[in-house]
Amino acid sequence: MQHWERLTRKANIAFTNQAYLESVDLNLSALATAQKEFDLQFGVDAESAVAANIVSYLNLAESYAAMGDLLTANSHYESAINFLSSIVIRPSINQEQTDLIHRTVNHVRFEWDLFSQSNRSELSMQLSKKSIEKKVSISRVSAQVIH
Repeated sequence: MQHWERLTRKANIAFTNQAYLESVDLNLSALATAQKEFDLQFGVDAESAVAANIVSYLNLAESYAAMGDLLTANSHYESAINFLSSIVIRPSINQEQTDLIHRTVNHVRFEWDLFSQSNRSELSMQLSKKSIEKKVSISRVSAQVIH
């Protein structure tokens, strides 16, 4: 957990200094560390284990949003929910841990809703642009196959 804390502190400093790519790299490392230690840590301190992962996902979302990549930011909110969903279905978790997961899901959904509402038009534009780029790419591949 100490390694995760160091990485997260460094990532927050990078973010504050507007070094968003560095912040992303450090947060990805922090997330990988939290995920690697999750099963062991969850048995000892479920709240800290869950928090480390969720903080990393939300920090990644915030860094990507600061860079203007709202689709990737959005995907990190979704990944946080998917992560929590994968835990809550484990047969070995107790009621207290289940309640923790549900509270955390509600918190992430609240943050995700704020993000979505604040960036609704830009998210829509980026999604449309991505859809158009995908169609153009498919058209190019189809044209190459035909020739």
